[in-house]
Amino acid sequence: EAISYFIMDHIAASEKLDITAAIRYEDIQTDQTKYLTLDRTSSKKGGKNTTNETLLALGATYQLDDQWTLLAGVHEGFAPASAGSEEKDPEKSTNYEAGLRFAQSDLYMEAIYFLSDYENAVQYCTVANACGEQTSGSISQGEVEIEGLEFLLSYNFASGADYSIPVTFTYTYTDAEVTANSDDDDIVEGDTLADIPENQWAASIGYEAASGWESYLNASYTDETCIDSSCDGTTDDLLVFDLSASYPLNPNTKVYAKVDN
Repeated sequence: EAISYFIMDHIAASEKLDITAAIRYEDIQTDQTKYLTLDRTSSKKGGKNTTNETLLALGATYQLDDQWTLLAGVHEGFAPASAGSEEKDPEKSTNYEAGLRFAQSDLYMEAIYFLSDYENAVQYCTVANACGEQTSGSISQGEVEIEGLEFLLSYNFASGADYSIPVTFTYTYTDAEVTANSDDDDIVEGDTLADIPENQWAASIGYEAASGWESYLNASYTDETCIDSSCDGTTDDLLVFDLSASYPLNPNTKVYAKVDN
């Protein structure tokens, strides 16, 4: 059973300064019943958990001039432990960001530094993604810091009214590390947080004609990723390409084709 609500206010403090403030409340109660037989004639109670959290958020943008904008924000976040977790603490974090945006005609750029400071990181345990021998509930991963840099560059190569060629590139660097031991000391300070790639990027180039014909070629790359906190094994890195195209038959009908890798 869950109750969730939030209140948010956007404040134009001046012609250049915009502030967004928010407060969010979550009340979540979970309990779990596990059936011991396939015909569900025998069962036992699983874990039971209650979570009550009040979260705050504050963000701001400041327009330096017609092209440059500063941004910053502080946001509290959380995720409840799963129903199979007996009175486990939820995942809680404080998230910071600061960056710069530039927009001029067909050019747009953005660079943002982010830091997520988790006082208690939680991993959900399932059959598909077991926590050792545990296949339900949640485990604590200790205190964690995730920081990095996001970069975006977009430019539209226009050729009069005949066609345009939009190009976009995004890159994210992420460093994720355990900064304090988990409750059971299975995960210790200095361990790597699993399932978070260090490098990711995506690129796209398109062709948009005045006739309505549009086509896009996309590429995305994901770095190799640790499969556990000790990083004894990693996934392969991955580069994939996607292609799409569309054409309007009339103002109400469009045909399209996609090849997704």
